[in-house]
Amino acid sequence: MQIKDSNKGAASVLVVDDNPRNLKVLCELLTAEGYRARPAISGDVAIKIVRVTLIDLILLDIRMPDMDGYEVCRRLKSEPKTAEIPIIFISAMDSVEDKVQAFDHGGVDYITKLFQVKEVLARVNTHVSISYLQRQLRARSGELLEANQNLEESIDTLKKTQDKMIESEKMASLGQLVVGVAHEVNTPLGIAITGSSYSGELISGLRDKVGSTNEIDQDVLHEFMDTSDETIDLVMSSLKRAAKIIDSFRQIAVDQSVFVKKEFNLKKYINISLESLYPIINKRDIKVSVNCDDDFVVNSYPGAFAQIISGLVMNSLEHSFEENEGGKLSITAEMHGDQLELAYSDNGVGISSEYHKRIFDPFFSLKSSRGVGKGMGLYILFNLVNHQLGGTIRCDSNLDGGVLFVLDLPLISPELGGH
Repeated sequence: MQIKDSNKGAASVLVVDDNPRNLKVLCELLTAEGYRARPAISGDVAIKIVRVTLIDLILLDIRMPDMDGYEVCRRLKSEPKTAEIPIIFISAMDSVEDKVQAFDHGGVDYITKLFQVKEVLARVNTHVSISYLQRQLRARSGELLEANQNLEESIDTLKKTQDKMIESEKMASLGQLVVGVAHEVNTPLGIAITGSSYSGELISGLRDKVGSTNEIDQDVLHEFMDTSDETIDLVMSSLKRAAKIIDSFRQIAVDQSVFVKKEFNLKKYINISLESLYPIINKRDIKVSVNCDDDFVVNSYPGAFAQIISGLVMNSLEHSFEENEGGKLSITAEMHGDQLELAYSDNGVGISSEYHKRIFDPFFSLKSSRGVGKGMGLYILFNLVNHQLGGTIRCDSNLDGGVLFVLDLPLISPELGGH
């Protein structure tokens, strides 16, 4: 029977014996069996051969001059290149102590002289096969280790890419807020400027009426004071409106830029989040209702909640309603055990049930248009809810109208990794 090693030809067996006759008999026996038998007349010669030639198995005599078999085995096992070669000791010594010493030095088997041909071949065949299988296993283990390392690197790369996408989405959300806030703030500031200018005109007019006499009619004075009061009230209310919008934007912007875990009033923060979106919502005639206990406090990440509310609202504006069509949005927060159920719904066109699972896939969009970030909004929300807040999000909708997103979130959110 011819033993192959890794399909590269017959396995190579090194026979080490200082007796030429034994050396010849064993080499001829192995050659007839299909092995490539290589003779070595001494331990020193054997070591030199093994260092330059690929050897699959060694038959090693123990009693040899200059260097016995134990020393040969010790040296081979001490070198990484040759340490894995299986060694079968073959010797006339047959005491238990001799065999134990042979195994202690690293031998895999022990054959006593005078040996039987079938016994030698059976043991050689067995250990060549075992050695071959071990090399295959090590190679496969190396491949699996490399594949596992590649997989870990891919996961790490995906995680970094995901984090960058989330950061990009946060910056995109902030960009939308900036545009909306700038537009909304411009109106009350414009009114305040006009009112201030008008107040200046009233004062100038009053000064002209006083003239050089330093006297003024009481009716004129009362009219001036009434008009001034109205103008000042208008200016103050406009400036307060602008200040409120800017404050809402500042708080949302800070929380979205740096996710900080803290206790916060949920209803109050939902309203703050919506406040920053009203410049966009009001232009579309969208009505929003919030159903949440006034004293509902959670220990989580307000910045994450702001991004979730913003993402869901923007998704409705983009997909649920036509450009000039009004609509309704509803946000409901309820506690179920140790979980917060946050339900978000709109009364728009709805989504077919066949798309419910796919809408959270990256780059999936029900609209044919494409652009930067298209099809990424709900995917990023899915990752934010599942991987960063430790919750779940699901969709329930139909083409008859309306979409419902239900988020189940822990009341005490886990610590965010990398944020």
